[in-house]
Amino acid sequence: MLCDEVNKLYLTFALPIIQNFESLNAAFQPKNPDPSKLFKELEDLRTFLLQKVYRNPSERKNPWTPADGKLRDKLEFDLKNSILAPEKKFDIKDRCREFLVEAINQIDKRIDKTTMKISYIKNLTPAICLSQIKQRFSDLPELGQLAKEENYDLQTVANQYEQLSIKTDWRDEFPGSAIPSDPVAFWTYVLYYENAASEHCYRELATIAINSYCIPLSTAFVERVFSHVTNVKTKARNKLHISSLEAILRIRSHMFTNAICCQDFEITDKMLRLFASDMCKRKPTRAGEDPQPSTSSASSSNVSTATEEGEDCSIKEILSIDF
Repeated sequence: MLCDEVNKLYLTFALPIIQNFESLNAAFQPKNPDPSKLFKELEDLRTFLLQKVYRNPSERKNPWTPADGKLRDKLEFDLKNSILAPEKKFDIKDRCREFLVEAINQIDKRIDKTTMKISYIKNLTPAICLSQIKQRFSDLPELGQLAKEENYDLQTVANQYEQLSIKTDWRDEFPGSAIPSDPVAFWTYVLYYENAASEHCYRELATIAINSYCIPLSTAFVERVFSHVTNVKTKARNKLHISSLEAILRIRSHMFTNAICCQDFEITDKMLRLFASDMCKRKPTRAGEDPQPSTSSASSSNVSTATEEGEDCSIKEILSIDF
């Protein structure tokens, strides 16, 4: 395909743009990405592409034409040195422009009006919300809307937002006067902070901030779970019951999220009590239901013993952990 000069020129133009998209996609993969940085990078990429298509990028008017020679890429240099006919060169430029337009449309689908409302999160980062020149609460209607949804008093939340950088010296609250740059770590501490009167004076504002950072920004974590499913339920284990599969996935996800190695897993006394001799004899009635005890005398004895101790010996509970 690269032996075709037309395709080679087109790919020469597309390659750096594709690399920009791959870099941005990698930024969405971490477990706790910074939403404000992600949306800024997404917006910057869109602006960069708009400048290549329109004379007036902000209003998307007066698009460049292939004859204008405004692609401003290595492609322009390669086209001048190419022996292709002028019509072919014109077609290549037009094809590249269509590629840019489609790339912009794909970004637009990911930055709609609802998504852009999340941009207020950047004002909740410690570096900004603790600054003396931060935006006023009245200039952040999204915070006011979230306060109403939580049935919080709007004036109370506004006072907490204004006093956050004035009333409390947060450098004295953290070891070495190092305020964490991680917003979740910072707001988790603020949530449980108590003043001299043992009052949680920032609880409402901190709850709103933490809820904001719980908004999923990508499907990366869900896709990782799908990968775990295919690793657990293989062809050799295709009859694995759904309750057992769910329990295994919960354990794996918990260990992966908290960076816990299986060698560090500690068996509790409750698990040992539920590890009864009849746990493998329990038969599920229908898909999704907990397995029912068998009718054997040994099973009945074990079930009654567990019931007397107030325990439920289903396979689901044996394998699962409450997180």
